[in-house]
Amino acid sequence: MKRRSIKFYLLLITYYLLLAGPAHAADWVSGEDEPAQFKDLETIFENILAIIFPLGGIAVFIMLLLGGFQHLTAGGNPEKTQKAWATITYAVVGLVLLVGIWFILRFIRQFTGVDVTEFRIIQD
Repeated sequence: MKRRSIKFYLLLITYYLLLAGPAHAADWVSGEDEPAQFKDLETIFENILAIIFPLGGIAVFIMLLLGGFQHLTAGGNPEKTQKAWATITYAVVGLVLLVGIWFILRFIRQFTGVDVTEFRIIQD
């Protein structure tokens, strides 16, 4: 059985994100073939935002588990212990970045009244 690389799965996730979301489901069901429009970028952007934070949280959780497992199985080896702590540190830094970004977006929304997570294209 052929093992698929992580590049394959990243490409698959990217492809999923770029697919049309619920706004285009009715078009596909009804069989209408309309060319892509500039307004379709709204759907792509919403799909990307909808998956970034949950995917980031899952990645942090997996990195913490991996770092903890590496630390438990280091057996007193300083190199392995240092690598495990580096993994845990990167996971915590990633978590801080995710939470920081979320707080910045919330602050912008509260301070200016503009919801920067909503991407709308204004058409004339």
